Amino acid sequence: MKKFMIKLLLAVLLVLTGQGIFWFCIIEQNIQIGNLAEEVYGAIEIAETKNTYAEVIIGDSVCRQLFLPEYQEENEDVCYMGTNQLITACGNYILLEKYIANNPQTKKVYYFIRPQSLAKDMDERLFYPYFVIPFCQQENMKYMEEETKKLLVEKFGYTFVYNRYVKQLLLSNKAPLNIYLKQYSNENESEANSMSEVSIVYLKRIVSLCNENDIELVMIATPLAGDENNYDWNIFRKEIEKYGFENIMADYLNHIIYIPNEYFTDGVHLQSDYVKENREKIIKEIFGTFPIQ
Repeated sequence: MKKFMIKLLLAVLLVLTGQGIFWFCIIEQNIQIGNLAEEVYGAIEIAETKNTYAEVIIGDSVCRQLFLPEYQEENEDVCYMGTNQLITACGNYILLEKYIANNPQTKKVYYFIRPQSLAKDMDERLFYPYFVIPFCQQENMKYMEEETKKLLVEKFGYTFVYNRYVKQLLLSNKAPLNIYLKQYSNENESEANSMSEVSIVYLKRIVSLCNENDIELVMIATPLAGDENNYDWNIFRKEIEKYGFENIMADYLNHIIYIPNEYFTDGVHLQSDYVKENREKIIKEIFGTFPIQ
């Protein structure tokens, strides 16, 4: 019996060692599950690369629909770096810090984002794989406010925020990631009554970053479903004034493009066929020209 138990223990240790080596290899290769957050990793790669563009676009998933990387060849002057609303203004600020450091020739930043995206905070289920895993790396934490770091640790736990092996383990296997995420709320569409705290803090940082580098910052709302009668922007207008964003958002609400609901898949994202057929028209309506000049 004693020999049997020793053999069993050795067998278990052998299996665990093998699994450990297997997971270590996966972690070191930084493998992601399918296409989860691929747009975020793609944007980080762009931000860490030198280029010759004089301007850059950042923004949410509707921004990305209009300015997919596959459209990049149409424009020699503007870099397309849109992602999604889950990375919040904090993620976009980190992207810009990296991008501008590698591309000091940048003269203009276009921030395309729905008012509803600015109302989002760090409180959705997929915020963890889309923001915490890709952005909470040692080299990025210096860009975050101490209050932000504290909030992340309180919500997700120190190990799940700072330990890269744990994060990559979760990202490399759907089962433990899904189990971990079940404790957090599902995504809910926020009302654009006011900007979230994270939007206010990091939008101010984006403004300062652009000012320090003599870069023009332009805020543009991505198209919304319905018409202007569906929305009440009174509170949002007061927020813009309250936090001193008039210079960059003077025309933000006045120039929103409203598109009939039937051309949206979920009230937020445009149908892919509609974008293909009307993308040039939408961009011309925003800028008066196509591509952006």
